[in-house]
Amino acid sequence: MTFQRIVVALLVLIVAGLGAIGYFEWKMAVQVRTLMAFVEGYVFNEAVIAC
Repeated sequence: MTFQRIVVALLVLIVAGLGAIGYFEWKMAVQVRTLMAFVEGYVFNEAVIAC
């Protein structure tokens, strides 16, 4: 019974870890997308001003 509980606990920890990694990866992707949008907007405005 103890071995079975240890295996279940490890599986739960692995699933929680993968979920946390996925969440942080998603948050970073959102931040990168936002930053890229601001940079593209700035570059586009500079190009329009230069014309």
